[in-house]
Amino acid sequence: MINTDQIKTVRAVRELLEEVARSDRRLVYWVGAGASAWAGYPLWNDLSEIAHKTFSRYESGYDAQYGLELLQSGNYPTFFKKIKSASPQRYNRLIKDQFTIREPTPVYSRFLSAISSIQPIRLITTNVDEMLEKGLEGVQTVQRDDIEQILDLNSSDKSYLLKLHGSVSDIESVIFTQSDYDAFWCNSRISDILSKIVVESSLVFIGYSLQDQSVVELLERSDQLRSLLGDGPHFAILPQDNTQLPPSVRIIEYKPIPYKDHRTSITIIEEVAASRRGQDPDYIPQETASNLISAHLLFDIFPPGTWSTSYTAEATSSSGDEVSVTAGLGFKSDELATRQSTALNDLLVGLTCFDVVYAPFNAVARLIKLIGEPTFMQLVKNGVLRFIHWERELVLLFRSKDVLRRGELEPITIYGRENGPPLQAIDYLRRWVTPQTGKESQAEETVEIIANQTITIKQEQEQEIVGRTRSLLISPRIRNMLGVSGGAPLDQITQWNTFPVLRLGHVVKIGTACNLLGLASAKLDFGSSGLAGPAFATSFGQEWSDSVASYVLCGTFSEDLGRLAESDPALIAAVLKLRESAAGLRLREEVMRQIAASEGAEVRASVNAGLRQLLPSSVMDQARRQFVNLYVSPTNLQQPRAMFWNDTRSADQALRLWRERSLRELNEICRKAGISQYDPCPCGSGEKLKFCCEESLRSNL
Repeated sequence: MINTDQIKTVRAVRELLEEVARSDRRLVYWVGAGASAWAGYPLWNDLSEIAHKTFSRYESGYDAQYGLELLQSGNYPTFFKKIKSASPQRYNRLIKDQFTIREPTPVYSRFLSAISSIQPIRLITTNVDEMLEKGLEGVQTVQRDDIEQILDLNSSDKSYLLKLHGSVSDIESVIFTQSDYDAFWCNSRISDILSKIVVESSLVFIGYSLQDQSVVELLERSDQLRSLLGDGPHFAILPQDNTQLPPSVRIIEYKPIPYKDHRTSITIIEEVAASRRGQDPDYIPQETASNLISAHLLFDIFPPGTWSTSYTAEATSSSGDEVSVTAGLGFKSDELATRQSTALNDLLVGLTCFDVVYAPFNAVARLIKLIGEPTFMQLVKNGVLRFIHWERELVLLFRSKDVLRRGELEPITIYGRENGPPLQAIDYLRRWVTPQTGKESQAEETVEIIANQTITIKQEQEQEIVGRTRSLLISPRIRNMLGVSGGAPLDQITQWNTFPVLRLGHVVKIGTACNLLGLASAKLDFGSSGLAGPAFATSFGQEWSDSVASYVLCGTFSEDLGRLAESDPALIAAVLKLRESAAGLRLREEVMRQIAASEGAEVRASVNAGLRQLLPSSVMDQARRQFVNLYVSPTNLQQPRAMFWNDTRSADQALRLWRERSLRELNEICRKAGISQYDPCPCGSGEKLKFCCEESLRSNL
């Protein structure tokens, strides 16, 4: 995640995206070994350990003790100089073996897609593998000896890749040893050309630690060669700050959460692509789900009727101050693209297409109301319906009652008693269930059955949910979707943005749960699916499991299954029988083969059970015939009605309704506070209201 605790990082991201939006600005990516690590290649320390082990075993002329000392001190160039002098042949063979061409991993494919989203592609790399030149089409590869070509290419519309440290296919060209480095940087021709590139362009360092003092000196030298327009700014995407860099280099700091492979840095490149093109990168992976279970997580369950989706509580802090807490999704009917409940349809799709359906634990009572207690208990006992209980809940904490108050996004944990453990699922169930006299033992048995089918996601498993939510708010795409002004502080959430931000946080929690449990799919409702692409770089399918379930149960591809089941509850019983048949099992297996998994994304699960392609007709027809044998439609069954809410295009309409509500709330707050359009915006940006939050909310209506 992007480290929003560092205000320098927030400013750097904004500045980078502003630079990219300038069509005349040359953007050059400087790609380091961290990017090759996404393809499975060893980093310096890993390669050095492999080399040390090999040379210790087979080369008597290698001083193993001295080599170990060099490794421990991190002096890798001198280490490679020593092993090369011990045996040039073994050294060359080792480099070739370690950097042979490989199949791109999902993460590396995502990286290539992000890089190629901006044309022309301008790349400088110190990597010796040949994955970039093999993976990018229409890119001219320039070796170090031909570096003069780069100046013309950099000022043209042609794509190029400059291999500073050579390529493994020409083993004599690679740079690893101290002697290689000395010869490289002593070449004034190379350093002069690189200095011109630095002055004329904005560099973005990715997968590059900037520990090479020569590169730092190059950047410092360019500071002294500023032209009239000035060089830079340059940007380094790093997991920690680097105070040794010159002022022209802006640090974009991230934390390797939730993945340790540093793929978070790719999200910055994706934001760059979206900023330049005004749309999302074309990254839709076509992968077979691996290590994912056939399970579908529902965003929430809201049967037909009126439901409360949020609460506000008053409290006293430990310091004696009065505070208020707002939690929940806070949906109002005027924010919904359709007033029609999708809950039963979503459940039937999950039951038809997946082995297990997960729902939020707090939806237990609503599910019982939706399908009835007998069916509910049958599904729970069989392990088909399970629940997720989160120990922590995201809230907005308001420390005053002022009309212009702003809140802090915080995680809270509810405890049963002071200094006691957090309340668990079984504790809540015992609070919710009031058994009839004489039925206490049966009630306790029911409570235990539900609790046993509930997975608790503990506090320590959700790493920095608040930080990850705030890091997403750096994204202009997400800000535009939510109507959050670009100048609004990230640590102070306005009242009119309360629920959009809490909903974004809930999407983060859903994505985290999918990753932790290895779930294949998640249904995101009420516009939240629109946030999934920019939030997680996750995949949307070309087809939908809704269509598969609709065809199997109704014979057409776009029926509202929930409406049919409301007319005849026997439909649910028939679906449960279909699940037990060979045709039903084969259908679910084929869904998993076609699920639009996204191994290289921040969240691997498919959004809304998206599929890479429709299932084979033979599989669906067999399941359809089996279902027809199990279910006879009554003559008084209501006519089917087309469902339309699963298409991600409906998310745009829903998000627009979110912004309309936020604008109404902003206007009401300004009316109460006597704030006019040309007064400072109450978000705290320092900008005028008309050109700040009001503009952000109106621009996309």
